[in-house]
This record gives sequence, structure tokens and C-alpha cells, in this order.
Amino acid sequence: MRRGVASIVCAVAVLALCPSAGFADGGPIMPLSEVQAGMDCTADTVIHATTISSFDVHVLGVVQEPQIGPRILIRASGPAVEGTGIAEGFSGSPVYCPDAMGEMRNAGAISAGVGDYGNDDALVTPIEQMLGEPVTPPSSAPRFTGRVRPLLGPLMVGGLSQSLLHLLQKAGASAGRTILAAPADAASSFPVQPLVPGASVAVGYSDGAIPTGGVGTVTYRDGANVYAFGHELDGAGRRSLLLQDAYVYSVIGNPNGLSYKLAAPGHTVGTLTSDTPNAVVGQVGPAPTLVPVHATARDLDTGREISLDSDDETAIGLPLGTSLVDVIAPMEAGQAATAIYDGPPGKRVRADVRDRGAPREPPAAAVLQPIRGDGIPGRRRPPAARARHRSHDRPVLGLRTARAGAVRIASRHEGRRSD
Repeated sequence: MRRGVASIVCAVAVLALCPSAGFADGGPIMPLSEVQAGMDCTADTVIHATTISSFDVHVLGVVQEPQIGPRILIRASGPAVEGTGIAEGFSGSPVYCPDAMGEMRNAGAISAGVGDYGNDDALVTPIEQMLGEPVTPPSSAPRFTGRVRPLLGPLMVGGLSQSLLHLLQKAGASAGRTILAAPADAASSFPVQPLVPGASVAVGYSDGAIPTGGVGTVTYRDGANVYAFGHELDGAGRRSLLLQDAYVYSVIGNPNGLSYKLAAPGHTVGTLTSDTPNAVVGQVGPAPTLVPVHATARDLDTGREISLDSDDETAIGLPLGTSLVDVIAPMEAGQAATAIYDGPPGKRVRADVRDRGAPREPPAAAVLQPIRGDGIPGRRRPPAARARHRSHDRPVLGLRTARAGAVRIASRHEGRRSD
């Protein structure tokens, strides 16, 4: 009899723990049909370091956005967003609303700002859309005509000199993307973090000497599957990118524009596999296949060398239309050229760009142009942007770049020989 009672008690204990365990995995969801204006909800995101913080969310109503479909219009408040409002990098922050029984359910992800002063208002992507389920907005949903901007965090790039970073930032500005310098070796400053709802998540394009990636927030977890952002990354469909945790240094407030999280990608914990209009989806586990990109710049006096790994999506058909090596290799070549001269070159330098992988096309010739002596890019663009080549020339992440797999730079500079 006692054994039977003990079994019942254990079963009750397990049932009592089920909601919290499920909550960590995303929890029960709230269909859009149950979301009503006037609801008081909460949202989770990381404001500093890796600690998940909550803030209040008030539902203003359900609206119809002409380009992206139904969205939940909300207003945020509370200490976590005071002074900054909802910032870039908040995209994916899960919103939990109470159902008729008072149980908190996942209604979706904060995904876009609307341009209001203070950044208190935002749009939420319904969780059903993120999970790939059909959503029918209420017939009374008004058309939203405000200015909508996805809240994907700035593209963080590490390992570049100030002059090359400045060039990259100009290219990003023309593409509508904020680019910031990533703090060096962020992964060594914190332990590996679980990708649970509300945690920071990064999608990495490259790792190594020049790491690049964007930071957002995890919305939902279903076993090894991670759903985040509430909007697309590049809108390229099937992907094979680095799925990483991230560290948040601070949230930089800008009431007249978009605030943003100053954050950096951390440890690789899996692979981003899907890039859809309403979410990015990844799997915790093995990392994606990487293409080693090695740029060598040897100086008889100093002997400098940098190397990195770049994501290769060749096996899944190059969803961006070109390999990401085409983006990373020219940046690495430019950085190698800048490093070997310990400053901007005074004369034109010729570099041979060779691909050591499978034969494709004849090697490309890249002409490295000088930078003004003050280190600010002049009218003639520096190495990373000035590449004449025989291969395709299409913009990726705001840049036009040459196909390359390995780079060797040979030149003479003020009596100092390098090869």
C-alpha cells in the first residue's frame, strides 16, 4: 500500500514539474485567435551578460501588415527596457500571455520596431507562423501602415583594422545594416549557454580570425530544434550556418532611432538549417561544414599570419547564389595586406588570389589600392572592396567581393621585402 501511495506521489510530482520543463522548451502556445487587445503579458530577453530578464508587455491589438501578414501590436514597459525601449537584438524575445485559466502561453516573438519615439511599441510574430502553421487573422484586424523594421541585432565583425571596418560599415549602411566591431574572443569570457527561450542566440557567417554574425533571441525550443528572431535573416531558405550562444555587453539607447544590443557571438553549439520569412530555425548538435580560408602575408622582419574558418553552403546549393568564402576571403586578404605593412601601403600592390579547392576558374587578380595616410579610406577603395576578377560579382551582406579560397601577397615596401 505504501509503495502504491509513493508511486502516486511521484507521479503527481512529475506532473507538477511538467509545465516548468515544457516552459523551458517553449511551453504551451497561444493561437492568434486567443490573443485579445488589453491583455497584460510578459516578454523575456537578455539585457546584460547571459541572464534572462523579463519586462511587461501590453497588447494593443492584432493588425495586418501588408508585406508580412498578421502581427500583434504591443507596448513594452518595466525596468529592463527603461531608457532604451525595444532594441535591435530583441528580435525573437518570447511573449507569454495568460489564457482563460491563467496559464502563461507563448504567443510569439517580438520581431520588428515601428519607429515610435522611445521604441516602446513593437510587432510580434505569432508563434504559429514561426512553427510553420497556418494563421488566419481576425477579419476586424486593421491594416498597419507604420514604419516596420526588423529588430535583428547589428552584424558584429571582429579582427578588422579600423580602416577596413569603416569601409565595411559604409557598405552595410548602403544595405540598411548596422555593422559594429565585435569584442575580441568573447567566447572565452563566459561558459556555454543553453539555447532556451529568452536566451541570446547568434547566427555566425564565419569564425576564427575574422568572426562575423548577428545576435537575436531564442523564442521556442522543441527538443534539439531552436526557433528564433521572428523574421528572416537573409530570406534564403535552407541554410548551413553557425548556431551560437552570445554575450550581451549592454543595450545602447537611442530614443530617436533604434536602440541596439552591443553583443558578440560566443560558442558554436549547432547548425542553423532554415531561414524563413517568419523565423530562423536551427538544431543543437554538430556544427556546419567549414571551408578553411588561409591568408598568408609574410614579412622578413615580422612574419605575420592570420587564418579563419568560413561557412560553406556549397553542399546545399549556395542559397545566397555564391559561397560565403567570396565575402570572408577578400576581407582576410585586405586585413593581411594592412597587417604586413603595419599601415596603409603607399603604392599599388598586386595580389594573386587562388582557390585551392576544386578547380573552378583561372585565378583572379586583385589590385590593392592605397588608403590615405590618416587611415581613413580615400576615394580609391582599400583592399577588401577593390577586387577585379573574372568570376561573378554579386552583392552578399552588402559587399561585392571576389571568389577566393587562399591568398598569398607578395610585394616590396620601402626596402622591406615580403612574400
